[in-house]
Amino acid sequence: MSIKGVDYMDFYVIERDNRLHNPIKVSDIIGFFDANISDELEKDDFSAKSLFLNEAKDYEYVDFIFFDHSSTILYKIYRNYLMISDKYKVIFSKYNQKILFKPIALIDKSKSKHQLYWIIKIEPSTKISLQERIIHICLKNENKFIVTLEVVESILRRSCLGVAFQKIEKGVYQDGE
Repeated sequence: MSIKGVDYMDFYVIERDNRLHNPIKVSDIIGFFDANISDELEKDDFSAKSLFLNEAKDYEYVDFIFFDHSSTILYKIYRNYLMISDKYKVIFSKYNQKILFKPIALIDKSKSKHQLYWIIKIEPSTKISLQERIIHICLKNENKFIVTLEVVESILRRSCLGVAFQKIEKGVYQDGE
């Protein structure tokens, strides 16, 4: 099935930039999974959390932190979320007003540094929506965050680190296929 007049070459999957050697991962955040954050994220009165990074590593601070597939159970809980640095919150809120944002401050004691991130949740869909610029596709074995070319250009103008974009082939994710 196809949607007339739609050029699917204008949609991109947000992915981790695999060229980086040591980007921050959720598994590097001490206590993230112990803090029952998954339960708290669903609450309207979620207060900002301060969490520490494991001091044993020298991290590359990235603008997008992806939830790993390393634990199947945790992945099923967190697959609807993505962490973005503070400078990208404006972009995401501009292009999708339905996104829920929850603040997380990451503290690196060894570098005396802290950085604000936002955990975002976008309700999943099974197909690309022509009305949305930022989409979360959740199928049987896939979980993808998809953006339009307009969003990609806006992100890249801000010197983004830790993210790559993969063009979506024509016909993929259309009409729930």
